[in-house]
This record gives sequence, structure tokens and C-alpha cells, in this order.
Amino acid sequence: MEIPNDKYILTSVAIILVLTAVCVTSGTSEPGSEDLTGIVTDVQKSNNGNVFHIVDSDGTTTKCFTSLEISVGDVCTVRGSYSDDGAILFVSKLTLR
Repeated sequence: MEIPNDKYILTSVAIILVLTAVCVTSGTSEPGSEDLTGIVTDVQKSNNGNVFHIVDSDGTTTKCFTSLEISVGDVCTVRGSYSDDGAILFVSKLTLR
């Protein structure tokens, strides 16, 4: 079997491989990039914002920080990024349900 030496075929194969690699790597999401929906508990207000816990439908509790006003018992969806040690989620988007 002879390997094709046509520059158009080789260029097409290279482009397909690059596009495949981009599609595969873009499918992975960063930690905390998905939405987290739950009930707000244990709100602690400070001058900079609010630290609170959100309990999702699985019963998992996540510690969060937001500069927005929030109350115990609110049902909300949050999105953000975790701290370096993963202990707290810094909320970039908060939607009350």
C-alpha cells in the first residue's frame, strides 16, 4: 500500500487531526464551571459580601462566597470558580429560583 504524497490530501488529514484534537479538549470543563442548584443555609454577612452554604439535591454541601444579597432558605443556582484549595466557591453568577 502506497502512502499518498499529494499535498492536498496531507493538508486535509492534518486539518482533520487538529480539529479533532480541538473538539476533544474543548469538551472537558473546568472544575466549578457547571451550575450548582440548591437551598441556601448558614448565611454569614460581612462588609465584603456573604459566605453561605448551598445544599444540592444529593445532600452535598458547598461553601460559597458572593457579594450579592442572599437569605437562608433561598433556592438558587450558582456558577463560579473554586479557591486554590477547593474549600470555597467564589460565585460569579447567582440566579434565584
